[in-house]
Amino acid sequence: MSISGSPAERPSERPVTSDSTTRSLNALGNDAVWVAELAAESEDQGRFLMLLAETVLQKLDADIVAVACDDWDRPRMLVRDSQDTEKSRRSVTIDRDSIRAALAAAHRRADIVQLGDRGPESSRSTRAITVSWSCAALLVVPRDDASRADQDSVETLRSRLDVIALTASRGGNPPEATSVITTRQRDLSDDDASRVAAARRQLRSFHRDLDLTSTAFRIAAETSRLLPCDRASVFQRQRRSRRRPSYRVLSISGVSVIDRRSPMVRSMQTLTSVVAVTRRAWCHPGDDVPPQLEASLTRFLDETGATSVMLLPLWDHLSATNDAINNQDDALEFTIREFEQASKAGPPDGMLMLETFQRTPLSRVTPAIRDVAEEASLAFGNALRYDGVFALPLRRPLAVITRGIAGHWLLAFVVLFVVAALAAWFIQVDHVVVASGVARPESRRAVFAAIDGVVEQIHVDNGDRVAAGDVLITLRNEELVGEGDRIAVELAAATTRLASLRTSRNARLAEPTEVTQNLIEQQRLVSEIETLRSRAEVNRKLMNQSTIRAPIDGVIIGWRLQQRLRDRPIQRGDRICVMVDPSGNWELDLRIDERLAGDLLASAEGPSNHKVRFLLASRPESTYQATTKYVGQLARRVADGRNLVDVVALVDDPKSVFGSSDGSYLIRTDEDVTARIRCGRRRWLLSVTDDLVSWFHRHIAFHFR
Repeated sequence: MSISGSPAERPSERPVTSDSTTRSLNALGNDAVWVAELAAESEDQGRFLMLLAETVLQKLDADIVAVACDDWDRPRMLVRDSQDTEKSRRSVTIDRDSIRAALAAAHRRADIVQLGDRGPESSRSTRAITVSWSCAALLVVPRDDASRADQDSVETLRSRLDVIALTASRGGNPPEATSVITTRQRDLSDDDASRVAAARRQLRSFHRDLDLTSTAFRIAAETSRLLPCDRASVFQRQRRSRRRPSYRVLSISGVSVIDRRSPMVRSMQTLTSVVAVTRRAWCHPGDDVPPQLEASLTRFLDETGATSVMLLPLWDHLSATNDAINNQDDALEFTIREFEQASKAGPPDGMLMLETFQRTPLSRVTPAIRDVAEEASLAFGNALRYDGVFALPLRRPLAVITRGIAGHWLLAFVVLFVVAALAAWFIQVDHVVVASGVARPESRRAVFAAIDGVVEQIHVDNGDRVAAGDVLITLRNEELVGEGDRIAVELAAATTRLASLRTSRNARLAEPTEVTQNLIEQQRLVSEIETLRSRAEVNRKLMNQSTIRAPIDGVIIGWRLQQRLRDRPIQRGDRICVMVDPSGNWELDLRIDERLAGDLLASAEGPSNHKVRFLLASRPESTYQATTKYVGQLARRVADGRNLVDVVALVDDPKSVFGSSDGSYLIRTDEDVTARIRCGRRRWLLSVTDDLVSWFHRHIAFHFR
């Protein structure tokens, strides 16, 4: 099968006489009418296509009509009944595969194709005309005498098929003269052709650039000139909700500055947001007003004073726009399938509002409005995608630079690598070691229990400031109290007995033996009294230790002392609380990995006087300064198996770090800190690869030394 008469090969001008032109225009109008009547009579698409094929067979006086539909598994063909043997033979000998291929390759404009006959040796072909629309295709084999007629008859047949296809694609609505871009510009007069060309230029101005705001203003301005409306507005979807989208006005024709807080603009945005939920074009008057629209529509009409309003959805993924770009002679139109496909994707990306105040009210969507809406959809969608490109202001200059060096990318890469390597070697930076630890006051003392006992009274609480010697806690030890009482009783008894013996000694004794025994007893009692007095002194000292006093001036640090210690037994050596002096120096008790301690000890500053930058866990947004005071010479092993070295650093300005606005100090101690200890200057390359270099020396280079 060979296909001829493609759009590129068609003649740009057709010499048609005035009589033939009149007959052609009358036929075109009649064709649109009966196609619309068939569409109204048909209950479904299949019935409409079969009626259309039967009517085309009669109206166009054709020999064969074949029709294909996306919902059918194969095309269907009708043949005119004829007594002519030659015509009957031709309907039988036409290759059915060539018919299927011609229907599959049909365009939206009527084309002339050649159908081959059956049999490998047959060289005869039959001329046919094919046309397609959104979901169907039609093939017509004209009568044999018509196929041999002049070119004008064939072109007239093609024009009639174009009108039939266009009317069928619009669900039976015939094409109107109000279309912005007419389907056949070559059949227009010079004035009409100039008008169509000007309209196309205005539509192409929608795509002048990709700035979203500029595109919206051009769409609004040009739409008010192209269509019979007094004002046009463009809205953009703001809230991404699929059920209740929100729209914001971008442009209004004739308005350079938009006050979005004005009642008029708010009423326009509210009406647009409500109508967008329907995901279809809506017009008032003309379409029904659902209850959900009544309040918004009433407020809109009161604020704007418009006599009619039409809202058109703008999607950026309509498939009809591709055909419009590839073939400017084709009419730009919305199809039912494209609207359904766009509606499944969610609410429209934008809305186009048309209003009239003094002109004839808009009552339905005309082909001219369809043309402008689709071109606006394409321009608006392109601007939206361009506006959503990530880091666009930065990527545009980078793209210019990239295009300049694209031809020498290898040289540019080598130069960049060499420059980076030289910079990394010669540039020196501060080499730092990261450490972690806690911050605490330098003057601090832990308070321990000196004896066993039960807490009888707690005189302080967490955060209280006390002086050295103030009573903190009083303990009670029943054993010490009982022991003291026993010692007192025994001491009193021994003292009384000694006094009695001394009194009897002064008296005259009967026997010398009694005198001797009296002396011995007195000496024993003296020794016993001395022992009891020593025990009483020890007991007194122990009783004094039951009163725990503050060792230094400072602040009490202890968690819930009253609840944790009251009437609780404690043992000797138990830690009661901590006392700190926050107004003095503060120090950082840091720990670093043993593998990093070498950098700290080998630096030019020595083991101390290293500058430290640290941050507190409670205030990570601020950085403070400190200076190392001591670096441990021994490493200690911790539970996770690492060897750590202790480092002590003094905070340079404790008041600015731990002081408050009222002049007091924070009493929180042992707060986690992260510190960076400066270990002198080093080449940048060696500094960033310190861990890698250390691993290389330990695991590889060591084995070759």
